[in-house]
Amino acid sequence: MKYLVLTLVVLGQVFFQVAQAGPITSGGGQSVVCINENQTIASAEMFDLYEGRVLYDWLPLSDQRDYKLQLSDIIGKLSTSRQLDPFFADELNRELIAIEKRTRFIQDAEIKIIDDSKSPIIPHKPCVLAQVAIYDSTGFIFINKMIWNHFDETSKAALIFHEALYSYLRKTNETTSVRTRRIVSYLFSGKNFKNKKIPSDYIVCTSKQSKVYLYLSNGWLEILLDTVSGTKNFGSTTLLVNPGSSITDSLNEILRNPGGIGSGRGSAIEQLSPIDFELGASFLFTVNP
Repeated sequence: MKYLVLTLVVLGQVFFQVAQAGPITSGGGQSVVCINENQTIASAEMFDLYEGRVLYDWLPLSDQRDYKLQLSDIIGKLSTSRQLDPFFADELNRELIAIEKRTRFIQDAEIKIIDDSKSPIIPHKPCVLAQVAIYDSTGFIFINKMIWNHFDETSKAALIFHEALYSYLRKTNETTSVRTRRIVSYLFSGKNFKNKKIPSDYIVCTSKQSKVYLYLSNGWLEILLDTVSGTKNFGSTTLLVNPGSSITDSLNEILRNPGGIGSGRGSAIEQLSPIDFELGASFLFTVNP
């Protein structure tokens, strides 16, 4: 019992440092629009898909089905990654229903760029970054109809999914769309988050904004991070703590060795570092390929 108390004290100190800023009240989706010489739109793509392809080689699947069918598949995939959260699927579906009821298409104006992307890239000319949608603080979603009409079905599905997921995450602790865009591009490239099957004998530790599962795995104490400081974790990000060493030494070893996260080595784009561990952003979105 003393061992578990020590573990939770150390983890509590880490959790306290994660994602301290409060949620913002509005957000939106961006797109990459390529322009013809006569200033008409040649093509348009959801920025999440473009960014995932350029930065991480996550190529969107070639899917010609109606965007609503693609959207249904993606919602199912993400809901599976939150299998220990019986309310997630219903909450995300409520976001989708709200979007359907409150969407307004704009034809005679452009939408201002929302500076919540924090992306390191912008497209080459003649392509530009353009705001395709904004989730206004009044609860309405305004979509640029001209850009929407140039989207293929996959970009349309990605936009609606982006808006629903980002709306849900903003109500927890998200202040930028970084994690939302990565989840969108990751899932639309055909990838899935791995789920961790935990044994029936486990301990659930909860606080007002955090929830973790503790159990023994091959002689190690394994800690599955479900929610940390209000931030939902997708997939199977876990900590492995060696009972044969001190708690502090074990956590320091985890920081030095990204391979200690999850069932495989940490993703190349999400290598765990001390600053990532403290800030939480990269740490909470470790992808196990």
